Amino acid sequence: MPKVEKKKTQSEKKTSRGTKKKPTPKVEEFIAEQADEQAAKQKRELIIAGKIKPLYCDVCGRVSKREFVGEWKPSDKPKEGEPTQDDGVAKYWLRCADCAIGAVQLVEEWKIQTEREKNLDELTREECIVYTPQAIYAVGDPIFHEGLKEIGIVRSKVTTSSGMSAINVEFRNLGFRQLLENVYIDADGTVSEGSKKGKLKIKKAKK
Repeated sequence: MPKVEKKKTQSEKKTSRGTKKKPTPKVEEFIAEQADEQAAKQKRELIIAGKIKPLYCDVCGRVSKREFVGEWKPSDKPKEGEPTQDDGVAKYWLRCADCAIGAVQLVEEWKIQTEREKNLDELTREECIVYTPQAIYAVGDPIFHEGLKEIGIVRSKVTTSSGMSAINVEFRNLGFRQLLENVYIDADGTVSEGSKKGKLKIKKAKK
């Protein structure tokens, strides 16, 4: 007598296909800790790189730009008002850029806000500076190259072998390219600097 195949119930179908198990509380806690550690690491890197938003200065009484001086570590000879023991809170020595005396203060990490650089993939055309060789750029500037139709970020500044100023730009699709800045361009499209002349070229830049 032929066997009649029994139809699987909906719950049996789900079981046979396999369902994703919900993470246990311990796993969720571990994932959260990893995310916190990564965020703390990224913030520390931004502070060391000087990407710090203006803070109120107790000395000059103004909200001013801050410069990174160093990370705080316990000392046998602490300065006045400086903690003598590590309380587990990260602290940084920051210099006030507006103070005439260049006051250096100890600031706890949680009081510091950082300027997070936008990801290259997140940038839009409207957020970028249109590139021209005559302009001067800063590291971190987002640019749009009309000739290349590409969005990029200035990663570093260099001086060429001919003594001209250039920027290394990371483009979204083209990778790194070296572009000139702060130059004078003649009507015929040549770049002039004193007695030096040459056609404007785009070079591949090393990372």
